[in-house]
Amino acid sequence: MNFIDRFRQYLVSTIESLKREEDSASVFANTTDSGQSKEARIRDILRLHIPKSANIDLGGFLFDLEGNESKQLNLIITDSSSLRYDFHNRDGGGKAFACVDGCIGVISSKTNLNKAEIF
Repeated sequence: MNFIDRFRQYLVSTIESLKREEDSASVFANTTDSGQSKEARIRDILRLHIPKSANIDLGGFLFDLEGNESKQLNLIITDSSSLRYDFHNRDGGGKAFACVDGCIGVISSKTNLNKAEIF
């Protein structure tokens, strides 16, 4: 088995692990609790794969230099050289915001995603 096949299996196993944890988080009747649990797990797995110099914050929004801001985002990944504002995120459980210019990526996690929402 070559590396590409082994790497594909690694990714499949990682996704299956997330799915098992998501299933166990369904014990929470409040969908907010379940969603926060899922987002925290995704953040933890991403921390193992993104550069050590990058930041990943749970929730918040991005803004641009003209003052426009995004809607609520579940996870924000920023580079290490850009300012980010997470005064209300000291313990890692709060919200943060950052300039879009330093954004590497964002993640919006959905329990159910339909065709209309993806576009």
